Amino acid sequence: MRHYQAFSPDHEVPGRIMVDFANAIGSNEILPYFEKHGLTNIDPNAWYPHQKFLDVLNELNERPGATYNFVSIGMKQAEHAVVPPGFEKLSLLNILMGSNEVFKLNNRGTDIGDMQCEVVTDHHVKIIMRISQPDDLWYGIFYGYVRRFIPKGSHFTVYYDKDVPRRDEGGDLTILHITWD
Repeated sequence: MRHYQAFSPDHEVPGRIMVDFANAIGSNEILPYFEKHGLTNIDPNAWYPHQKFLDVLNELNERPGATYNFVSIGMKQAEHAVVPPGFEKLSLLNILMGSNEVFKLNNRGTDIGDMQCEVVTDHHVKIIMRISQPDDLWYGIFYGYVRRFIPKGSHFTVYYDKDVPRRDEGGDLTILHITWD
């Protein structure tokens, strides 16, 4: 049985997500995994079955150091992600509150999952996710975004909610806390 499974068979993601992912790892290392699952000559502007991408992630999850790799890849994706004009001028809180909208722009289908940002205080949010991808990949993405967009000299922490089992641990949701000064 697959560890990472799309919530619906019509879930699709744009090719640029996979291209960015491959570039974050280094295409020579990951190319055979993409080829094995029929993902060759990926067009960044085309849409692809999400399950094929998840099949690649399932294989990568079997490699030693998968947690570290997923976090690192997520951070790299966030560092190099193209953002709309003026995005850098938004407050960190507004950037995080727009997480679900960005997620929806990069996924389509009947059931793509869900992401919510709950404001705890002006400097603490909870990101509540029902996402079919690895938790550690999203940990890295959020860590990378915060590092990229937080005001210089600020400190921050990203951590999993210790009271709620993550999806990778068999839970229904994954909750990340993000705090900053």
